[in-house]
This record gives sequence, structure tokens and C-alpha cells, in this order.
Amino acid sequence: LERNFLPHWHDRTLDEIDTIEVTERLREIEAAAKVSSHTGKGYYAANRALAILRKMYNWANANGYATRSPITSGMSRGNEREEHSSRKRDFTDDEIKRICAACDNLPAPAAAAVRMLMLTGQRTGVIGGMRHSEIDRAEMVWTIPADTIGRAKNKLEHKVPMTDAMMSLIDGLQI
Repeated sequence: LERNFLPHWHDRTLDEIDTIEVTERLREIEAAAKVSSHTGKGYYAANRALAILRKMYNWANANGYATRSPITSGMSRGNEREEHSSRKRDFTDDEIKRICAACDNLPAPAAAAVRMLMLTGQRTGVIGGMRHSEIDRAEMVWTIPADTIGRAKNKLEHKVPMTDAMMSLIDGLQI
């Protein structure tokens, strides 16, 4: 908000800002981000800015600071389908080698966590919250409970198959 919107609208009330002004500001954010982005796509930045502005307006409307929102449904930047698919990529063999080499300079728990991130594909919060009680050594399965805050985004139990390499990392930690 401070970087993308307040410098442009600082002397106005929330109800004074119109939809066209939001659209124009998003175009400016997108254009500026295209220049500095390694992907050449500025709509990531514009859509994130829009999400923050939408959240602020929702809160302001709910708490009586605004009576309307200039943000319309469907308002976004760029190609929605391309945006969601283009963010996924695989590490190259060279990148994996460099990450593994960098792990050698980390404390043991951090190095094990980074390696577990690569081996499991799980998020950092999920790996950081792993408990020995969640691991079934006989079945070689790690069960992430559905009720753990910040670890099961869909609120469903999740089973992650474990490999010998993952078990070695866990066994090598002195906890």
C-alpha cells in the first residue's frame, strides 16, 4: 500500500477513488514491474498489489471507513491461465548440485531441512513442523495431520511416501 497506492492517493478518502484510477494504477505497476522482472511479466506484481488493495477495501467497508469499493469482480492483470502455469518450474541438475553443496556450509538441522524440502516437495512450514510421531517407519510413510495449523492447507490428512534418503536425514539429526 505504501509503495504502490499511498503516494498517488494520500490526500483522498477511500470513497473518492474510482475503478478507472485503480485500473490505471495497476497498469503503471505492471509496466514498472515488467522492466525490473526477470520474467518480463509485470502482472504478478500488479495482481499482488490488487489483492492487497482489495483486502484493505474489504476491511474498510466492514469497519465503516468506506462505503464502497472501486475494485470490481474479475479485475486482474495478465493472462490468468499463463500466470498460474508459468510459475512452476523444475530445478536443473546444476542448481540441485549447487544447493546440495551450499548445504555443507549450514548447521546440520538446516541442511537436513533443505534436503528434505528437495526430497519431499513440501513447504517449509510443513517440513519445519515434522514430528517423529508422524512417521510410520514400517510403512515408510509420513502422515501430516489435517488439524495442524499452517501445515495442512486443505485441512486434509496428507501421506508422504518416505525414501531411505529421507529416513537417513531424519536419523542423522540429534534432537
